[in-house]
Amino acid sequence: MRRPPGRQLQIDFGERLVEIGGTKIKAFVFVATLGHSRRLHVRAFRAEKQEHWFAGLESAFMTFGGVPEEARMDNPRALVVRHDAVGRSVQLNDKLIAFAKHWGFRPRACAP
Repeated sequence: MRRPPGRQLQIDFGERLVEIGGTKIKAFVFVATLGHSRRLHVRAFRAEKQEHWFAGLESAFMTFGGVPEEARMDNPRALVVRHDAVGRSVQLNDKLIAFAKHWGFRPRACAP
């Protein structure tokens, strides 16, 4: 389902083996997808740490020329403290909440 422009960004990480200089390494790929246009922003990292999630988001905001109202994600350990599958509640990391407040968006993790 398409969302109105500026409303939603979906973020996730994936993994790929890549060859650099003849050596295979694991690359962690941050992907941000705009909900309206499905436009992508992709950035590779050496790990999937909280700092990489934040750097990926910041680079997506710069690339897209703005900040969406909401950023949706699964339940990444780097950003979610706890999720309750029975009660379908999610507790976000305090650093994510502060990061989102600074940039002016609402973080939303999918219910488990």
